[in-house]
Amino acid sequence: MSVAELVNLKQGRDEPLRTFMRRYFEAARIVKDVTHEFIMNNLPNCLKPGFVSESLYAELPKTMEELQEKMIKFIKMEYQRHYHKKVEAPITEAKREDQRSHDKGRNQRLPRRGPPIPLGPRYDDYAHLTVPREKVFEKALQTNLITVRRRRSPRDANGSKTCRFHDNRGHSTEGCQSLKDEIERLIRVGYLREFVKAETSQRGRSPKKIRRSP
Repeated sequence: MSVAELVNLKQGRDEPLRTFMRRYFEAARIVKDVTHEFIMNNLPNCLKPGFVSESLYAELPKTMEELQEKMIKFIKMEYQRHYHKKVEAPITEAKREDQRSHDKGRNQRLPRRGPPIPLGPRYDDYAHLTVPREKVFEKALQTNLITVRRRRSPRDANGSKTCRFHDNRGHSTEGCQSLKDEIERLIRVGYLREFVKAETSQRGRSPKKIRRSP
């Protein structure tokens, strides 16, 4: 490979930084009489426009070891961004579903007579967990699969019981039906499977029609 070919080497628009750096260093090794200084100075021109190329333009490494350390950090940063996008996607969709359900319920007319029908379980059956539901909630909270949905405590709430999911008093985290439904929903789309007992992890479960107040 000639020096001109190394100069014209470009990172693809959707090409991960790790993949391109492997290509770039492999190409640099087979260019005859190319110096480390040239490899370092040429790299920013080959990267796609953005944070990484701008950072290298602002402060070029002085040695190949320093360059490799910088690029490893950039690769880790890129991986973290992709990971968070992957994790946040189902959360964003869940929020949209909740908003659509809220808007639909708000537009429905309230009944003139008769007491409201209580909201029952969302599913006919639920996965059997290997640990208490509160432990599953802690894991889901740490990985941003669940966010706390604060609700005001009822006036006659039992002060001895607290719910971390709703950040209020009156019922326990373990006995919270909303949290139970949310964990079940996440399990059905492929998350938190490590907390499901083997006999239920592969069993298909169908959602139960939610009863709502007319």
